[in-house]
Amino acid sequence: ACLPQLVAMFEDAEIGLAAAWRAVPTGDRRSRAWRVGRLVAEVHNELAEPKAGQVLAIRRELAPVDEQVTVDDAFQQWRVSAAGLRVVRVPEAVVTSRPPATLRDLVSQRRRVVAQYATLREATGHRPPTQSARGVLAAALRTRTVRDEHRWDVLGAAVAVEAWARLLGWSDARWRRRDYRTWDAVASTKPQ
Repeated sequence: ACLPQLVAMFEDAEIGLAAAWRAVPTGDRRSRAWRVGRLVAEVHNELAEPKAGQVLAIRRELAPVDEQVTVDDAFQQWRVSAAGLRVVRVPEAVVTSRPPATLRDLVSQRRRVVAQYATLREATGHRPPTQSARGVLAAALRTRTVRDEHRWDVLGAAVAVEAWARLLGWSDARWRRRDYRTWDAVASTKPQ
């Protein structure tokens, strides 16, 4: 339902990509994985540099997708910036998203993303904003989970998950040369 709000942004000729402002997590709120997944979503919303995410619109003249690219949203963000156009997040555009139900699934998902980002950086030089440890930590400290709820246990779990996933993802990209152009979706992120 947020696509019309994203496309409306193209009335400004300087905007090349419009992304949903935030993802609202759904699922079992009692699970540790859900709380960590919610924190990850909050961090992405708080990043100083906009992050193109799960739902985005891109100008038609930039639209063809390179089938060799493994992580389309970050690649499109790089293309838009390289073309001298702006990437914006639209505050009215909100989407729902189901975080992984287990920490194992969350590590699997983040591992794939880290490997995809490493491959993108190798090919283009583009480093997505989520790959800056300093930027991610600063964003984490601004989240509601940490700032208002003081859930240091959730922050600690998120740091541990992300550190392990980054180690595995970098290994996949650098040494194992794992091809993530196609992958199995994390089953727990899909409604039953």
